[in-house]
Amino acid sequence: MVSSMIKKLLHLATVAISSVIAKPHSKCTAGSLLIPHGTISLVQHHVAGDVIPLPNTVASCRGPNFKVNITADLCRIVVNVSSSDFSSVRIEAWLPDDWNTRLLATGTGGIGGCIDFPSGQNGAQLGFASFGTNTGHDGEQGFEFFLNQPGFINDFGHRGIYVEAVVAKQIVQHAGGRQGLQNTQLYPDDFDGLLAGAPDIDWFHIVASKGILARRIGWPDLTSDAYVRPEQWKVIVAKKTEWLDPLDGVEDGIIDNPSAHAFDPMIMACGTGLLNSCLCLKPRQVESVRAAYEPLANLEGNAVYSGFALGVDTTT
Repeated sequence: MVSSMIKKLLHLATVAISSVIAKPHSKCTAGSLLIPHGTISLVQHHVAGDVIPLPNTVASCRGPNFKVNITADLCRIVVNVSSSDFSSVRIEAWLPDDWNTRLLATGTGGIGGCIDFPSGQNGAQLGFASFGTNTGHDGEQGFEFFLNQPGFINDFGHRGIYVEAVVAKQIVQHAGGRQGLQNTQLYPDDFDGLLAGAPDIDWFHIVASKGILARRIGWPDLTSDAYVRPEQWKVIVAKKTEWLDPLDGVEDGIIDNPSAHAFDPMIMACGTGLLNSCLCLKPRQVESVRAAYEPLANLEGNAVYSGFALGVDTTT
């Protein structure tokens, strides 16, 4: 029942939004939109080059100082669509005046929650009516927003992208790989094209591994001598990249084939002189970092999931 309701309301939204595209300046008003079960929070016309602040952006989605550049003359619409009695999905729409008659829907990365503005910027610049979603929750750190929240889980699992699906034709981005494959299985008629890359399919192992890795680096006791602070991780990643990036002959900020390299965090220990006293690693922190880069093993000692890869941004 909920799915049919969403499909109906988004079909109506598609008709309404198409009218905005047809006459961009005169129709870029809240009164031109008909979105049952949807709450419109913003409708505004912009010209290419405008910079818009997004002060309500949560910290893990770039924070309250985040701003985006408008890449084409367009109508920007922000709407919250009820996906159940207890959950909703936020959709950001960028509708260019010079529309190529195509729709572009973007997914999210990791555990979702951050609207993909860069893809929306690129899409609008190319003439696509570009859509992004938070998949039902804000942020991409922690899992507390899923606890005892079946509506949030369903939105993240499949329904958030489905809400976009009726008004979009292509899906892009990282966990969008999983989202894209999920959509083809549950709602095969939603899109006429999918670009689904790097799918995070083995979700149970992924979530379990993150919990184990968090324990390995000292969480949740943030006062422990074993806990490695975010600012220390930033330095660790930067130093590894500085040392290992040039080895492939190209300095591009990427460690090529990280599994071919060895890394001993003892080089960053206090007393070596490499890092100052605020950032150097204490003995238990050295062990935490070493453990973070080791694969996870079962009781028989067999590797069941990888640890952090060298060069990966471990601050998130």
